Amino acid sequence: MKTYVNFLILFIALGTANNYAQSCPIPEPLDIEEAVGEWKGNVTLDGELKVLSITISESKGELTSKISIDGIINRKQEAKTKICSGEELHMELVINNIEYDFRGVPKNGKLSGRMFKREKGESSSEVYSLKKA
Repeated sequence: MKTYVNFLILFIALGTANNYAQSCPIPEPLDIEEAVGEWKGNVTLDGELKVLSITISESKGELTSKISIDGIINRKQEAKTKICSGEELHMELVINNIEYDFRGVPKNGKLSGRMFKREKGESSSEVYSLKKA
């Protein structure tokens, strides 16, 4: 009987630990007010530091963004904008058959994340960091 009780306790402990290890916390929802505004900073692109500017606005609960990168996208271009994974912001645009995909989290006046560049089957990623202007 004692062996049965020990086995039962072990089974419950292992089952609980396994379920806990596989659980992911639910991400906090994106604070729309935190995201909206003018963001300025830098991104490294092809080994060069470039000035990056993103303007995010909101209308009827939907976000829109316009992006410029000095020397690459000189006039702000509208990007497809969506909220993913609760708090992560995705902004995608295509310029001259090159796809730029910005993924980041706005928090405490900073917007930081990764920029993915896809061109002719090749891709690269860079880190960007912006401050609210």
